[in-house]
Amino acid sequence: MSFFSKNDPQLTDTAAITLRQRQLLEQWKEDDLSHLFTVDRDLAAANQRNCENMIGAVSVPVGLAGPIMIHDQERNLSQEYFVPLATTEGALVASVSRGLKAIGQAQGANVWVEQIGMTRAPVFAFADGHAARKFVRFLQTTDTQAKIATVTEAT
Repeated sequence: MSFFSKNDPQLTDTAAITLRQRQLLEQWKEDDLSHLFTVDRDLAAANQRNCENMIGAVSVPVGLAGPIMIHDQERNLSQEYFVPLATTEGALVASVSRGLKAIGQAQGANVWVEQIGMTRAPVFAFADGHAARKFVRFLQTTDTQAKIATVTEAT
C-alpha cells in the first residue's frame, strides 16, 4: 500500500518517500504521528522494563498496513485503524494488508478490549468472542475466584 506513486520525480530517495507517506497519513488522519518515528530512546527505562542484558538499541523499519474497521463491542463504537508494523521481513506489511482487506470485506472485526497486564497465563481456545466473554465473566464471579484461590494457594 502506498499513498502516492513511487515514480514521482520529486521523491528520489527512501527518506523522502517515507517522510512524504507519513505526512500524507497525518493529513488524512488529522493527527501528529512524529512520535512514532523517532530514533531517540530512553535506554535506561527500556533496560529496566523491556530488555535484559541490553547493549543498545536499533531502528527497525515501520510499515503501515490497513485500514481495518474495528467494532468495539464494549463501547458500541466502530472506527477505522491503520496498523503500524515494525519488521525487517519483506512482504509482511503487504501480506497483513491483504488479510485486513479480507476482514474488511467481511464487515470488519468485532473486538473486546481487556486492559489486564500479565507476564504468564494459560491459553484457552473458544469458538468465538462471545464464548470467550462468557468464560471471562464466569472467571470473575466470587464463587469461581474463591475456588481458584483455594487451588492456587495449595500449591
